[in-house]
Amino acid sequence: MDLHIDNTPLEASLRAASHVTSVLHGVANPVMMLPTGNTPRGLYQELVSDSSEHIAWPQATVFALDEYIGIAPEDPRSFRFQLWKELCSPLGLSPSQLFSPEGMAEDPVLEATRYEEQLRDHHPVSLCVLGVGSNGHVAFNEPGSHPDSLTHVATLSESTRVDNAALFKGSVVPTKALTVGISTVMASEHLLLLAFGAKKTLAVENLMKAEPDASFPVTFLAQHPHLTVILDKAAAGR
Repeated sequence: MDLHIDNTPLEASLRAASHVTSVLHGVANPVMMLPTGNTPRGLYQELVSDSSEHIAWPQATVFALDEYIGIAPEDPRSFRFQLWKELCSPLGLSPSQLFSPEGMAEDPVLEATRYEEQLRDHHPVSLCVLGVGSNGHVAFNEPGSHPDSLTHVATLSESTRVDNAALFKGSVVPTKALTVGISTVMASEHLLLLAFGAKKTLAVENLMKAEPDASFPVTFLAQHPHLTVILDKAAAGR
């Protein structure tokens, strides 16, 4: 595990952008799995403002980590919409370069299988960027998730739904989502975990123990040979 602690989320995001550029430099056809939300937003802003020629964006493929069931891709609350708006479109990628689970699929279980196969068709994933929930979830792999899990239908915990309530502005937060599994994540060549804010401290503390614990799925990441963790001081408990 390569650990970095920065004073602020801004400094951490700048470091993250530098790391992404370093990992993907020289990769002819980079494949990325990416999150959405507040945590990676600064990273995406920096990647867009830099538009580094060191990353082969015209040949890049981007996969979303997850998607709410019952949310259409054109809905501003969908993760596909957010990735397109915040990263892919500003970088000049085409819609065909962005893949995401179909939240409106008639059969979510079948859709999970389809998405896992799509990821396998693009194996290996060069870099998977992750955030972590206050309860230790990564992507939507909630406490109790199995390390061998593939893309699947996840039932969202109450704490996760509360954490994501702001996105829905008073509307009911979905109770289920499609998410890549722990095994799917671990198959990536490089992992980058970002955690900002005091709400993430407990999850970070458990990760630092480097002992797999299903009650904190983030702990499974410590077994990856190329894991980089970038924190701000608040998440590090300092």
